[in-house]
Amino acid sequence: MRFVNKSILVLAFLAGSWFLTSCGAQFTNTPRFALVLDNTSASASTGGVSVFSVLNKTGVLSPLGKSVQTGVNPSAIISDLHGRLLYVANADDGTVSAYGINRTTGDISVAPGSPFATDSSPIALAIDGKTQFLFVANNGSGSISVFSINRSTASLKQVPGSPFSTHTSTGPMGLAVAASGKFLYVAAGASGAVVFSVSSSGALAVVSQQPLPAGVLSASALALTPNGKFLYVVDGDTTVSAYAVDSASGNLTLIGSPVPTGAQPTAVVVDPLNRFVYTANQGSSDISAYSINADGSLTEISGSPFVTGNQPVEITVDPSSRFVYTANSADQDVSVFTIDSSTPGALDSVGTTDASTPASVTITR
Repeated sequence: MRFVNKSILVLAFLAGSWFLTSCGAQFTNTPRFALVLDNTSASASTGGVSVFSVLNKTGVLSPLGKSVQTGVNPSAIISDLHGRLLYVANADDGTVSAYGINRTTGDISVAPGSPFATDSSPIALAIDGKTQFLFVANNGSGSISVFSINRSTASLKQVPGSPFSTHTSTGPMGLAVAASGKFLYVAAGASGAVVFSVSSSGALAVVSQQPLPAGVLSASALALTPNGKFLYVVDGDTTVSAYAVDSASGNLTLIGSPVPTGAQPTAVVVDPLNRFVYTANQGSSDISAYSINADGSLTEISGSPFVTGNQPVEITVDPSSRFVYTANSADQDVSVFTIDSSTPGALDSVGTTDASTPASVTITR
C-alpha cells in the first residue's frame, strides 16, 4: 500500500486543496467512493485507508491507487452522511484519525490536529445525523469519548466531561445514534445494551440498561433503523435480537425471541430504506438476511444465508440501498452483492475486490 506523507497532506489541506463548504451543495444517494480500512494489527506498523470508486450500475469497486495512513491497529471507520468527513479509530494508539474527503476526486486529506486522543482501545464509532458529534466506544476503559465536529475542517474537540463511563462490567463494543440525535445506544457485551441521553452539548447520561434476553450471552454489535423505530443487536454467537424504541424516552422493549443467525455474527446493518437487516457471520462466512415486519420483528429472506469470503468481520449497505459489502479478513478481499428486487432483500453476488487485511468498509455518496 502506498502511504501519503502526513505533513504534505496537512499543507495541502491548508492550501485549500479541498473545501467542505464548496464540495457540492447538491447531494444524492448515488454511491461514489468506497473507503476500505486496512488493518495490520499483527505487526507494529500502522494501518491505512484505501480508496475505490463505485460503479453505479453494479456496485463493483475499482481501486483508485489512493491511500492514507492511520494509526496502529485501526479497528473502525466511519464517514458522515454527505461523504465529506472520515474518521478512523486506532485501537492500539488510543486515538481517532480525522480526514476530509474530496467528493470529486476521492482524495483524502489529514485534518489539522489529527490524530485525537481517546480512552483505551477505541473500537467503534458513530456520528449523529446532524454531524455535530462523533462518539467513540473505548472498550479497554469502559467509556465513551464524545467529540464535537468542525464540519469545515474535520477536526475534533472533546466535549466537557468526556470521556463518559458506561457504568458496566464489560467495555462497549458497538454504538448507534437515534435519528433524533437525543439518544446513544451501546452494545456492552455481557452487560447488555445501555441507553444514554445526549444533551445539546454532547454530554451523556445513562437512561437505562437493557438486560440480555434469556439464553443470550453478549451484545456485541447493534444497528438502528434510519427511522429510529427499531434496534437490532447481535450476540457474537448465533442470534440477533429485535427491540422497539420509545422515541420519547429512548427505552427499549424486546420484540419476541432472538432470531437465529449464522455462526459468530460480528456485525449487523439496516438498509437505508428501513426494509432489511443483514448480519455478517464471521464463523460461517456468510450473511443472514431478514425483512423487517411492521412490528419490527424479523423474517428470514428466502435463500439466506448468502455466502461471502472467509471470515466477514464487517458489513455495510450503500447509501442508495442497492449494494451490500463485507470485509473478509481471512481472504483479504471485499465481497460485493446487489440487493435483489425480484426476491426483496435477497443478495446476488457480484464478485470480490482485493483489499489488504480489510477490517471495515464505508461507502460515501
